[in-house]
Amino acid sequence: MITSLVEKFFKGDLFALGVISFLLSVLFTYIDRRIIYIPLSFNQGLSAIIFFYFGYLTQQINKRGTFTIKKWHLLLVSLVVLVNLPWGTILLAGCKYQCYLLNVFGATGTTIIIYYLCKRYLVKIPVLADFFGWAGMHSMLILCVHSFLIETKLLYPPPSYPFLVLVASILYCVFLVWLLAKIRFIRQLFQLK
Repeated sequence: MITSLVEKFFKGDLFALGVISFLLSVLFTYIDRRIIYIPLSFNQGLSAIIFFYFGYLTQQINKRGTFTIKKWHLLLVSLVVLVNLPWGTILLAGCKYQCYLLNVFGATGTTIIIYYLCKRYLVKIPVLADFFGWAGMHSMLILCVHSFLIETKLLYPPPSYPFLVLVASILYCVFLVWLLAKIRFIRQLFQLK
């Protein structure tokens, strides 16, 4: 919802949209950490808006057909991901970044690698391709549900999970998102089809 408002205001200026997304992301990460927790996952949503900008940018580039991922891109992105490894992980549901810029570029780089692998190999496995497509379309709702489950202590942050508990938690979160996405108001609020 906020992304579409900002998009209409900037009328397709991808650079200005990127700057605003970055500033909102930094501001709400700082607000959540230092000042106040705003209910309804507002902080987390705006903290993660930089990733939605990268998704929007990718969509615009794909519409124009002006960019394809080459092997040297993957090498560069892999280096960014490797440099990010010592700085730990991101917990978007808790607005926690150990080193904001490195974590954002590391997560974006990982996403690019996954996107490339999905585009190249997952087309052969339609069930997985459909799931990743569904997860991408519902990512903001997934973030909000995950944040709610962590804040209410119904889930604990990922580092404390044994593998089977992690899988069960992911399935639980996906099920709740699937259920919530059936509600008309939620579909409208999160602009789901």
